[in-house]
Order: sequence, then structure tokens, then C-alpha cells
Amino acid sequence: MAETSSIKLSPDTHVQLDQTLLRLPHELSRRTLRTANRHVEQTQTKVDDALKQAMRNTGGDGSKSLAAIDQAIARVKATQQKLQALEDTQQQLSHQMASRIAHVDELYRMNTLADVKYEKWSRTRLDRLIVDFMLRRGYNESAKTLAADRGIDQLVDIDEFENVAKIERSIRQDHRIDLALTWCGENKQTLKKFDIMFEYQLRLQQYIELIREGTDNKLFEATIHARKYLIGSLNTSPATGIESAGLLAFALSRDTDVEPYCGLFSESRWDTVADDFLEAHHKIFYLPLRPLLHIALTAGLSALKTPACHSKFVSPTSGLNQARSPSAAFDFSDTSMQTDDDNASMHNSATIDSIIDGDGTLFSAATALLNTPVCPICSTELNQLAKSVPFAHHSKSHVESDPVVLPNGRIYGRERLIAVNEKMGTPEGYVRDPMDPDAPSVQWSQVRKVFIS
Repeated sequence: MAETSSIKLSPDTHVQLDQTLLRLPHELSRRTLRTANRHVEQTQTKVDDALKQAMRNTGGDGSKSLAAIDQAIARVKATQQKLQALEDTQQQLSHQMASRIAHVDELYRMNTLADVKYEKWSRTRLDRLIVDFMLRRGYNESAKTLAADRGIDQLVDIDEFENVAKIERSIRQDHRIDLALTWCGENKQTLKKFDIMFEYQLRLQQYIELIREGTDNKLFEATIHARKYLIGSLNTSPATGIESAGLLAFALSRDTDVEPYCGLFSESRWDTVADDFLEAHHKIFYLPLRPLLHIALTAGLSALKTPACHSKFVSPTSGLNQARSPSAAFDFSDTSMQTDDDNASMHNSATIDSIIDGDGTLFSAATALLNTPVCPICSTELNQLAKSVPFAHHSKSHVESDPVVLPNGRIYGRERLIAVNEKMGTPEGYVRDPMDPDAPSVQWSQVRKVFIS
């Protein structure tokens, strides 16, 4: 009964990680429809005005009426081309949503984790997470190659992330905001709904660049620009509006170290604006700021993490978790070494018995560490990522019935320590650390009993 329960599949739990899989194309589809409606409404207004003008000119020169009608026809044709492009985009999004719904539906057709179909489904999801990670890190070509090789083009958002990367690059590297302003225009209502003032940050950067040039003409343009785009912030954020106005006072001393003007004039503000764009984009499309791969790893990392993973005595390594000091294997101040659950035992699974082979030959400490299974949390690749996740909850601890601590801080069971020292040939009345056989022997009187609280 317990075994069946342990492998039972909970689709709803799995889908929590895949919300963006369905939500992003849905939000993009809504934006496409809003854009189409806006084009139709604008064209209808312009055509109505042109026809009214043509009607007013019916009694006079007919050429003006014909010109107005021709203008209306040209506008309708231009709108038709825009709507055709939007229809193609909508069709593509519809295909994406259909493929993604089918992908998620496969999960609901499985009953247990032991189902062979689940392994295939999980591999597909892992490929999706890796592609998402690559796209967020700018490895677009590699992401495209992987998606094409795995046949998951409809399950990943390559086009959208490429567009995002293009806008981010224009801000961060090229110091241009025209693409970002166009994006703000396309998502103006959504940005307003989420109370995101990203467009204000772009206008403020325009204002800063005008002041940075410092000529009289540019300062005059900056004043006009502020009246047009920045004056409204005095109502919502008076402090920000006052800071913007104060920039003019520092126009001739742009090397000032007075804050906040020093920060506003800094070139690093372009990076801040680029980060603001990413945050705004991900927020309105319900995307997490962190890669989905990190989020998925975090859940597993938390299940394996113990305090020993980030011990001050241990340096993360790729392939081995070697210690900086002799007392690293067992830290007297850290009770996590007493936990012998499946997860925690990965850290110090080189027990005393494993150091002595069948004929009593003593292995070196380095050899013992080489034979120790690698803890994934302690690896170089995952150690930093795991720092922010909580420790695993271990409901059981298994310790020796007679634990003692050596002067170097390592803890062993007394009976097992005696047995190993007999095999090592330690003189009577003395004891040596099996993990550090080159260290000098100490008297048993120096060994203290450990009380677990």
C-alpha cells in the first residue's frame, strides 16, 4: 500500500511548474487581438473622417473628394496588411497552445511515476527547461538547435525571448530606447493595469541624455521633454519629479558625487533600465524572473540540503567534496553529521568500516574520500544555487549508541573506534583517528563522551 502511494502521480503538482507553458501564448494571443482591435478602430475613425470630407466637397471640385476617398482606400489596404500579419501570428499561437495542451494532457493520462510514458514526458520537460535557460542566458542559436533536435519547437517560446533579447540589447549595449518605447506602446494598457512605470524610466533616460550633452539647445529640449513626459510624476511620485527637475541644476557639473544625481548620470543606469524592462516584461506575461530550470532544481536541492553542505570547513568541488581541515569530515559543532538518512549519509558515507578492507589493510584518508559518493549540493555546479534554499526536513536521526569525540573534533562510536584501532595496531591506552592515520596517537583520557540533546 505504501509503495503504491509513493509512486502515485499527481498531475496538478507537476503542472504548477508548467503554468507559463500555457499562460504565455494565451497572453500573447490576447495582445494580438487587442492590437487588431486597435488597428480596426483607428482605421474606422480615419475612414469616417475621410468620407465626411468627401461628402462636404461634393458640390465643388470633385478632385478633393476623390483624393479623400483614395486616401481612405489606401488606409484600409494598409490596415488589411497589418491584420493579415496579425492573423498569421494568431494562427501560430493557436498551434502552440494546441500542442502544449496536448503535452500537458499526456500527464493526466498517466497514473503512476513508474509509467514508461512518464519518463519520456519528463525528458521532454527537461529539454523545455534547458531551452528556457539558454534563451534567458542569450544562447539563442543553441536553444534553437536543441529545440529542433528534440522536436519541441511548439513547446518553447523562442520568438518571444528573441524579441525580448533584442530590446534588452538595444538598451544595455546600444543605449537606444526606441524599440522599448514601441514595446510600451503595444502593451500600454497592460503596463497601466500592473501599475508599472517603465515608460517613465525610458523618458527619464531620454531627459538625462539631453542634459548630458549640455548645449543650450539640448537643455531647452530637455525642459520641453520634462514638461511633456515627466511633469505627471509630481502627482504620483513627488520625490522622483523633484529629482528630475534637480538634474538641470547639475547640468554643468555632470561629474558630481552628490546623490541621487551621481547615480542618474552614471552610465550604469542603462543596465538598470534594461533590468527594469525584463522585470516589466516578465511581470505582465506572468513569467518568473528566475529560469524555470533553477526553480525545478530548487525543489530537489531543498530535499537534499543539510547544514554540512555549506560548512565553513568544506569547499565545493566538482566530483569530490574534500575538506580543508582534518575535522571537516565530522564537525563537532554541527549535529548534521549525526543524521544517517539516505540524503544526509551522502556527505560522510565513508564509514570507519569502509576504510579497512577485508584483510585489514588501512586505506588513506584521501582514498576513503575518493570512494565517497558525491553530494550534488556540495558540487561546484550546484553549491551556490543551493545557498538560498531551506534545509531538508529529516524526521529521523540515527547515531551510535556510544558516541565519543576526539580532540580534533571528529565523532565516532566508541566500540567501533576500539575495533578499528585494534586493526590499526594502535598501542594499548592510545587511540588514533582512522580518517587521519598520520596524526599522532592520543590517550583515551583525552577522548570525551558526546551527549546528544
